[in-house]
Amino acid sequence: MVTVRYFFPALVGMLWSVAMGAQTPGGTITGRVVDSTNHQPLSGVTVSVEGTTRGTATESDGTFRLNGIPAGTQTLRARRIGYNPQLRTVSVGTGATASVGTRAGRTLSPQRSVVGGHAAI
Repeated sequence: MVTVRYFFPALVGMLWSVAMGAQTPGGTITGRVVDSTNHQPLSGVTVSVEGTTRGTATESDGTFRLNGIPAGTQTLRARRIGYNPQLRTVSVGTGATASVGTRAGRTLSPQRSVVGGHAAI
């Protein structure tokens, strides 16, 4: 019982220090995505940092926040069905927050629909 009482706090402390050491310093990117035609906020837009596994989806007001982004010049990709993907280059500083805004333009090509198992154009 005494061993468990001392072992558990030591284990928690050790795991906490490993988790804190694994975090790499980086910056934060925040922004808002709106429709380029009517300037309304777009929810559910996937915003990701090219070359990383960092990504998120915009909230109902079109805003997003990405934490732990490596410092330097990063390329953001915003995409949503029915809109053209948008790329933005942003400079991220260590411990700093970079803000970006993007306007998503509607796709001009016709949408394909599947009817009865066949693709109609």
